[in-house]
Amino acid sequence: MPARRRCVCVVCACVAVMVLAVSQAQGLLYSIDKDPNHTLYGNLNQNNIPNGGQYMCGPTAAVNSFMYLQRQYPGYFNSSLIGDANCDGTPDTYQDMIATAQTLAGANYMNTKVNLAGAGSTGTWDDMFIYGKYAYMEAMLPNKTVYGAELSSTWGWGVGVRPADEIPPILKPAWVQDNTTPTWNFLWDQLSSCEDVEILITWSEEGGDQGHYLTVKSFLWNDANGNMVIDPAENATIDYIDPATGAVGVSGIWQFAPGGVLDVAYGGNQCQVTMIMSESVPEPATAVLLLVGGLMLLCRRRK
Repeated sequence: MPARRRCVCVVCACVAVMVLAVSQAQGLLYSIDKDPNHTLYGNLNQNNIPNGGQYMCGPTAAVNSFMYLQRQYPGYFNSSLIGDANCDGTPDTYQDMIATAQTLAGANYMNTKVNLAGAGSTGTWDDMFIYGKYAYMEAMLPNKTVYGAELSSTWGWGVGVRPADEIPPILKPAWVQDNTTPTWNFLWDQLSSCEDVEILITWSEEGGDQGHYLTVKSFLWNDANGNMVIDPAENATIDYIDPATGAVGVSGIWQFAPGGVLDVAYGGNQCQVTMIMSESVPEPATAVLLLVGGLMLLCRRRK
């Protein structure tokens, strides 16, 4: 089964810089770190989740990103994504993050499979990750979030091949670009807009295909020759919260041709980026429309 489809395992606190070159030799510098002081993202380690946490990199990456959204936009998300899940009177504790990851891994959302025997895939399918995170956020805070995604596989592929409960139960949202090689432009645009971003990296090894979700927080690249290709010699990097450790990791990122696949060095493997998903608050104009719509609804109810 293709690796790209699964995983087994300050207004804004961003500091964004884009320097236009005065000569081609100087190139363009792309530099963004959404959390330079490491105070915004969650630190959940998937291995601390009971009953199969080693397979829950998808739900864990999402939970660590929820902490970013709540802390970066406290007046917007508040504690709507990770609340007092274990009813201990203190929202957003480590146990609350574990409980939220378990909810995300459930059948209503990502439907992450643990130690699966027989047909299907252990872990979280790429389109199920997108669907599950979207469905959860809409359940917690409906019609308040803007989404985007680039996906190398086909949304909902595999009817008759994948078990029905491992296929998203909705048609492809308009904001999902499937059958699309994820691009550095999309990654940069989302990060530099202080949006929440996750990627899926996949690789092949003996015994099958492997994959891992990461919550990306930074991107650094000097396009020294100005060709708009992340050449290996340009030593571009991404920083991320790694669900395998709950800590910050850094990896090189590169490609070999314009529009080419993004490669990432991770754990001694040369991986490919096969999915990018982003979530953000609406643009100011959209937020005003949402607010006005809410006020009108409130007025109607009061009348």
